[in-house]
Order: sequence, then C-alpha cells, then structure tokens
Amino acid sequence: FGSDQDLELLAMIGKLETGPQPLWGLEQTTNSTRYLEELRTLAPNATVRAKVDAVLVRSRKLEPAQYGPGYMTDPASLAELEGLQRAFAAKPGSRPDFLLKGLVKSAEIYSYYTRAEAGEPVGLYNNTVREQWLKDTFMADYRRAATGGKTPKVMFKFGDWHMFRGMGPSGAYTTGNFAHEFAISNGMQAVGIELIALRKDFDYAKDLPDYMRAVLPATPPTEPVLIDLRPLRPVGKQFRERVSDKADQWLNRAFVNGYEFVLILPDSRRADMKLTGLKTPF
Repeated sequence: FGSDQDLELLAMIGKLETGPQPLWGLEQTTNSTRYLEELRTLAPNATVRAKVDAVLVRSRKLEPAQYGPGYMTDPASLAELEGLQRAFAAKPGSRPDFLLKGLVKSAEIYSYYTRAEAGEPVGLYNNTVREQWLKDTFMADYRRAATGGKTPKVMFKFGDWHMFRGMGPSGAYTTGNFAHEFAISNGMQAVGIELIALRKDFDYAKDLPDYMRAVLPATPPTEPVLIDLRPLRPVGKQFRERVSDKADQWLNRAFVNGYEFVLILPDSRRADMKLTGLKTPF
C-alpha cells in the first residue's frame, strides 16, 4: 500500500477534496510500532506507560524493516495487547480507545491466519472478521462525513476479492457487497470495476482462472479493453458452459454479477517503491 503510485493517488485525492478528512483508512494495521509510540504519549500514568514501553520493545524487535507484519503475527501479541487495553481503560471514543481497538482487532485477525496455518479450523475468520472490520471502520468515517443531511460519494480502492459483490471467493460477504447495498439504502448506486493488469510476467492462460476467462477475450489484448458485464447477465448460461470444470461454473455467474465492468490494461508493470525505500512484498 506504500508504492509511489499509491502515494501519488492519495496526494491527488487530498488536493481535490476540501473536507477535513478526505482519506479513510479501513484496513487493519500491519505494523504496531507507530500505534504504540503514540499510545506512550497518551498513557494516563507512569505504570501504564511502562506497560506500553514493554510492548514497544517487543514490537520493535519483531517488526520487519521492510513491508509486512511481524509483531502482529506473533502468537503472544493478541493477549499482550488485550492486557494493555485493560490497563489503559480508555474512555470510549477517545484517541487511545481508537488506537487500542485497532491494535487488538488487527492482532485478532492475524491470529486466525497463523492458527489456521497450525491446523486449527479458524481460517475463515481471517476473512469474515476482517471484512466486518472494514465495514465498521468505513461506517465510523461515513457517519463523521454525513453531517447536515449530506450523502457522501466515496471511492474504494482494494484488491478485487474485497470489492466483489455478494459472497466473495474468500467465503465472506465483502466490503464491495456492503458498498452496493449501502448505496441502494441511500437512493444511489455503486459501480465495481475489476482491473486486470497484464504485465510481462503475467501468463494470460494460466494466471487467470477459467471462470473469468470465459467472459474475457480469448487472447490477451494489445490495447486497453473495457468490458461491460451487465448485458451478459441475462445470457449467462452460454458463458458458464465455457467453464471446463462444472464445479466452478457457479463462480462464473458470481463473477459476472460481482462487478459491473472489467478493465484490462496491457503493457502494465509493477508499482515502484522508491519514495519510501521499501521493497515490494511481491
């Protein structure tokens, strides 16, 4: 999320918008250190500050110098952060409360993944609890912005599984589904765009699943292509039958209904990470 192009997009949006908080970060955190550093300054007394310092020491040891989680995936982090939350006893709605809730929920979400990797059947919660967190944080920002009868228009930028309308491939009802239904409740509509970036190292035949390729050009396009999925929905059967694995044919229907448009961009390349000095995790 810290690529040069991502940061340039955020800067552009910040310049275009005149409101007090134009950028809403909905995700859980991958890195605990900056949260803990701020909590140290907000500690109500020396005892709590000492507890923050102890967690901060462990956090700094475990957080990687480059992109990605470290301390948040440590098996002891969730209980440790919950203990810190109890020690703070922060006033609901306060800045410490916001930071501590974010840390605890982030550690909880990561814990489902690491526990599932060890064989515990909790992997689904890594997806469902995460999507719920995205929705909850969105609504907190939306309520702040929707004052005086305003109905804000928003743009989401996420990986495509998060923006899928309906139950996504991860087995969770997605933030994209919520955005569509929430728009309807406000007398508006949402538009979902699946972006497929064709890089030199992208194998069109192997890297795209069969259920997606059934509605895409047979060969990789050499010019940008925009596909409107909406007219395909009433005649979806003929596209589903192109999916060789019958067990995956339902995924084709879900995909056609999951987005309004597909945008294919040939001659794409990976994002740059020069401004931050970070290395891409991919």
